[in-house]
Formats: sequence, structure tokens, C-alpha cells
Amino acid sequence: MLFLDINDADFDLKFETILSRGEESGREVEQVVIEIIADVRRRGDVAVLELTGRFDRLEADSLAELEISAREIETAFAQVSADDIAALKLAVDRVTRFHEKQRQQTWLSTEEPDIMLGQKVTPLARVGIYVPGGKASYPSSVIMNAVPAKVAGVGRLAPLLWRHRSNRVATG
Repeated sequence: MLFLDINDADFDLKFETILSRGEESGREVEQVVIEIIADVRRRGDVAVLELTGRFDRLEADSLAELEISAREIETAFAQVSADDIAALKLAVDRVTRFHEKQRQQTWLSTEEPDIMLGQKVTPLARVGIYVPGGKASYPSSVIMNAVPAKVAGVGRLAPLLWRHRSNRVATG
């Protein structure tokens, strides 16, 4: 781990190196993502299955094999303690109340003759949210992605759930 001290003579150089490294990495990642999206658009499920094999080291013959069933979800939920469920519900309630204060509304103004001003707020019909798994299994990530979308009025959430060990993917 690199520690920087603002009082070091070479602080500016070291800091700039770190900042520029992130930009190059971001562009490289963006290019890979663009190529993946183009491949999936072009080849559909076949590309998704190949990419799943490449990134998750899981071979599947269909997308259905990658889905986590409702029964598996129920079984997992049954293994969570009542205290943990209560803590998660409290977190959801707090995040909901916070984001309700941020919700924007449609408004129109006709204060002047022949002039109408306003803002139309329309929630998306469906959004995808990332749900980390494995060593990065943070319920807070789900809460902070799903709750604001629901408060905003999104009709349907499509979570991508990644399981670290079994390498299964669930989509909603």
C-alpha cells in the first residue's frame, strides 16, 4: 500500500500519477464494456453464455441454467437470523425516508399569458441493478440501488445477482 504525505516534496508527482492511472484504466474498462455490449447485441444469448464461461468459469447450455429459483431464494432467506432481517428492514426504511425527501415532482407554471413552463418527471419502466456476491456481498449495495429506484417510481427492478462459489447468476 502506498501512503502519500502532502508535505513530501514529490507529493504532486505521486498524486498526479495516481490520478492519471485511474483515467487510463477507466478508458480501457469502458472499451471492454463497449465491446461486450456489442457482442451481446450481435450474438445474444450465445455471447452471454460464452462470457459467463470466460468471466465466471461456469459452463451452461442456456440462460435458464444460470437463474436462481424462487425456492433457492426462499431457502436462503430462511437461513437469515431474525435480528439480521430486522436490521435490513430498518436500513430499508431509513433509506426510503431519505430518498422520499429527494423525490422530484412534475410541475407546470402558467403565471404569464401564453407561456407555460414546467418539468415533467417520468420514472423509468425498468432498471438493472448490480447485486454483488462472494467476498463483496454487501446488502447495503442492494438497498442503496433498489430503494432509490423504487422511491422514484421505477416499475420493475432487474437485479443481476452474482454468487461467488457456485458461480450462478440470477436475473429478475
